[in-house]
Amino acid sequence: MNEDKLLDVVRIGGDPVNSIEITSGKVHELKYRSNEYNIRKLMIFLSNVNDFKGLIKVDIFEDEYGSLVGEQILQHVEEGWNELEFSSARGVFEENLTIKIYLKEGDRVLLGTDKYDNVCMRLFCDKVDREMALELDKAVKDLRKIYNSSGWRGLVRVYRGRDIFLNFFRGIKKIGPLCVVVIKNLNVSNFNRAKDFIKENGFKSFVFKALRKLKGDRLDYKFWIDQHVISEAELESQKSYVFEYEPLISILIPTYKTPKHLLIETIDSVLKQSYRNWELCIADGASELEYINQMLDSYAEKDDRIKVKYLDENKGIAGNTQECYYMATGDYIGLFDHDDLLEPNALFEIVKAVNEDKTIDFIYTDEDKINEKSDYRFDPHFKQDYAVDTFRSYNYICHFSVFRKDLMDKISGFRDGFNGSQDYDIILRATEQAKNIHHIPKILYSWRVHSGSTAGNPRNKMYCYDSAKKAIDEELVRKGIKGKTRDGKYIGTYEVDYEIIGNPKVSILIPTKDHIEDLNRTIVSVIEKTDYKNYEIIVIENNSEQKDTFEYYKEIQEKYENIKVVTWEKGFNYSAINNYGAQFATGDFILLLNNDVEVINKEWLTKMIGLAQREDVGCVGAKLYYPDNTIQHGGIIVGLGGAAAHAHRCFKRKEYGYFLRLGITHNLSAVTGACLLVKKSVFDEVGGLDETFEVAYNDVDFCLRVLKTGRVNAWTPYAELYHYESKSRGKEDTEEKAARFKGEFDRFRERYSDFLEKGDPYYNVNLTLDKEDFTLRY
Repeated sequence: MNEDKLLDVVRIGGDPVNSIEITSGKVHELKYRSNEYNIRKLMIFLSNVNDFKGLIKVDIFEDEYGSLVGEQILQHVEEGWNELEFSSARGVFEENLTIKIYLKEGDRVLLGTDKYDNVCMRLFCDKVDREMALELDKAVKDLRKIYNSSGWRGLVRVYRGRDIFLNFFRGIKKIGPLCVVVIKNLNVSNFNRAKDFIKENGFKSFVFKALRKLKGDRLDYKFWIDQHVISEAELESQKSYVFEYEPLISILIPTYKTPKHLLIETIDSVLKQSYRNWELCIADGASELEYINQMLDSYAEKDDRIKVKYLDENKGIAGNTQECYYMATGDYIGLFDHDDLLEPNALFEIVKAVNEDKTIDFIYTDEDKINEKSDYRFDPHFKQDYAVDTFRSYNYICHFSVFRKDLMDKISGFRDGFNGSQDYDIILRATEQAKNIHHIPKILYSWRVHSGSTAGNPRNKMYCYDSAKKAIDEELVRKGIKGKTRDGKYIGTYEVDYEIIGNPKVSILIPTKDHIEDLNRTIVSVIEKTDYKNYEIIVIENNSEQKDTFEYYKEIQEKYENIKVVTWEKGFNYSAINNYGAQFATGDFILLLNNDVEVINKEWLTKMIGLAQREDVGCVGAKLYYPDNTIQHGGIIVGLGGAAAHAHRCFKRKEYGYFLRLGITHNLSAVTGACLLVKKSVFDEVGGLDETFEVAYNDVDFCLRVLKTGRVNAWTPYAELYHYESKSRGKEDTEEKAARFKGEFDRFRERYSDFLEKGDPYYNVNLTLDKEDFTLRY
């Protein structure tokens, strides 16, 4: 069915006969009274666009609260009518709207107007049942009111909105558990977080995130945790288990004005441990609250494993924790916040790991979050194994962290000057010195969320982020790496701008056969949108048949001194073609690049070189989008789909991804060969691409062989390109091709059977292998 038949067309203004100029820094606004339920598309008339190389942004705001209800960027500008498609712009029925048109990039374009100087515009709106439209429209507007209010009055509106959520989810079979999840999320902490989120990202993004979490993530986790929580029978068995090696574990808790009920639960979670050889070292930073002294003294009197020290002053989190450390006599040191919870089998799992490998220096576990009432757990973080670039992007290790005592002694414990990120600093220093870092992929720690916590609202402790950047910068200095840390795309994330050493040359290899429109788009985008200039382009001709193709080759070589065409005369073999092209490369780096991509941001190559030049880095990949601005490549997960597949495929461009991964530089086992940068020396060291993988898995195999050299592979969201690969095309369209693909699939699985059995270290065994969306595995 033609989608346009489901849409009503509303014309604003008449036919375009005049124009107004839109320039950089100038926003054109027009007012519109909407009588439609939902805006799907918008068309504007543009002229004088032949020399325009920028981006045009259109934002739609409702006037009552000024909330953003729709936004889109026009990337490819054409003379005449241009269409922008919105995922939705709901809550606009009988509303006054402000439509803003301005330039994101570029300097000048003409916007069509009619003879009365009204902007010429066409809106395409949903044709839907009026009664249903009014009900959904009301729901959106009620939500808008909730998240544009303040204090308890706003909270009351949230409770009223609960019924709307229940109606919306009426078709879901598990409505009972969903109701519990919705109600438990209606609290002051979430209300404040919602306001901040809407302020930064707009109401539409908030609704999308809230519905996804309530309908999916949080509800799914409730069922998952019920199935995976350790049973009483298992705990009893653990209590009687005798390990060959039973180290003393010192757990450090710095306290300061901790709420009574939370402190009780925290200490009790240690007392309930199935492993018994522990000591609890508590240093109170002069809380001056009578109940804290009474409680701590009472616990110490009842259990001699509990040690308490009262400080004369509050030395901050780092100083108070260091005082705990001075009390510790254990073989291992565990860091524990004063209001969080340990699972009863947490220490047992730590000691079990140490008995299986006594060389372990540093251990961390997976974690989730828990509300103030301790009756609701959510946001499980199933982490990667140790990943240096992921950790430089944010403290994903966090809880529960356990250090061998001699490792802690070697780094001298905590340091002053890193309050709020003292754990980030100490883990950075520990992982530098540790010879064996071990990750236990189990939820063994619950991070408390309340209105004053960083987990509840990252903005509560902004000083933490300055401390974190300082800690990363000092780590770079210690390692002799030139770079500077800045704030990342999201609050609490960081990006290192690595200084490029010298002026290394990049050889860009582009295999191609005909399709010169695609090839030209790729080449022109590289030339016009690349800040880094020391590169050559090697076009690898592969049995083209059209005369225009060879005329184009002649033209570009005459026009650009840094482009050359070499000819591969044998049949198609992606690996062999690139290996052949690499023989002509004169650069320090090899960049594998498809002929159907288009560069978006100018610093893409600079960011990739900054990473790839490091001695510890092998392959570097980029963030690729389908033409509809959904994710085509967010890195590769080995094991996904039976062999390997792209992470976050089909997520929307502005989505955060699993724990912000679509917005941070992080490590993965592999990245796609559609845009892959590697040192020429590393390419040669591993023998290039394996030519037995003619079409499929050659890039994944290459990355895994680089991984075996001891290097890491990295992916950066700061290198962005379109990849004009079809979302819906099948892998193979003939029996011969299908047989070849199956053969390469089977060969890959056989070669990496051990890797597949253990699981991708940059993924997590608790996450699905059936989909690219990081949902839970049951």
